[in-house]
Formats: sequence, C-alpha cells, structure tokens
Amino acid sequence: MLEYSSLFSIEATCLNGYRNSMVIKQQKNITFILFYVCAMIIALTPKCAYSLDTQEQVKSVFLYNFTNFVAWPAALNTVQVCIYGDEKITGILGFIASQMETSQINIKVREMHAPKVHQKCNVAYIGKKKESRLKEFLKSVEGKNILSVSDIEDFAKKGGIIGFVTRYNKIKLQINPSTAQKSSLKISSRLLKLAEIIK
Repeated sequence: MLEYSSLFSIEATCLNGYRNSMVIKQQKNITFILFYVCAMIIALTPKCAYSLDTQEQVKSVFLYNFTNFVAWPAALNTVQVCIYGDEKITGILGFIASQMETSQINIKVREMHAPKVHQKCNVAYIGKKKESRLKEFLKSVEGKNILSVSDIEDFAKKGGIIGFVTRYNKIKLQINPSTAQKSSLKISSRLLKLAEIIK
C-alpha cells in the first residue's frame, strides 16, 4: 500500500460508484482522503482515456492538495499549477481540477514547454525526464512566490521546495522549509509532519 495509508484510507463504499465518490465535505481534516478518492475516480471512470499507475495518480493528487496546506503572501482566488515535462500528470491533474470546480479551490493547470516558469504560476512542477533543465527551472523560480515541486532525486536538497521520493514503491515527501521561506510561502505544520525535513 501507499505511504500515509492512515490518511488515505477510504471506505469500500466510496468505490461503488462515481456519484458516491464525488461527495465533497469541507472539513480540512479529511482533505487528504477526499483527493485520494479523486485519484480512484480517475482509475475507474470510463471517461478517462489514460492508463496510469498509482504513483502518477497520487503525485497528481498531492499537487492538487498542496494548495490546502500552503499559504501564499496574498490570498489567491485561482491557483495556477504549471507542469513541465510530465504530460501524464498534466492530464490527470487537469481532470481532477475539472471535476472539482465546485470545491473551495479554483485550480487551473498549464503545460509548460520550457523550463522558465511564468510569473503567473503559483505551483510549478518539473518532471524527472527534464532533469537536465533543472538548473534553469530553479533559477526561474528562485525568490518568487512559487511552490516548486518535482520527483527528481534530491530535488528539495538542490534548491526545490517539495520533492517526491519513491522508496519500495511508496511515495514520500521531502520538504525544504528554508527554501519555502525564501519564497515567502508558509507550509502548514500538518504537511510538514508528513515529510522528511531537509535543512
């Protein structure tokens, strides 16, 4: 099973149908559960044209859900999530966002075709296959109010804020609070408790 299984555990009834799975509650203490359900919807819904493994789904769910646990200097009505180098995550995340339009978070997903992050991006993700462009990517987000995320090895140690780490087929988080502070971003203590802290 996935790491954080206690947070991602869901009742079997949630998998019985699309309608039951899409019941959205507002309490933040169940936010992780809700968005894991969204990932399951993607796997089960005929409308989805993707054949995806669980890790890709969970990374997408995390990207969506980080907006609940990160505070930007100014309140955001819309969160722009920009993806560079991972078409599958772009597709999954876009699907989740389209299904959650009635939620309290308004998220727009943009695909990037170059490592330079647009100033309108609030969250920027660089995929592993673009590791050769990492320095350019990090330089473009340095000091800006942009949450940088990646599955590139040691991303949080190399200047990024949140890194996905896969160990024994389980996804874990590495977070660099110092880098987040330099970007004027405040990460919730609840999220920090789930992660390995990089100093």
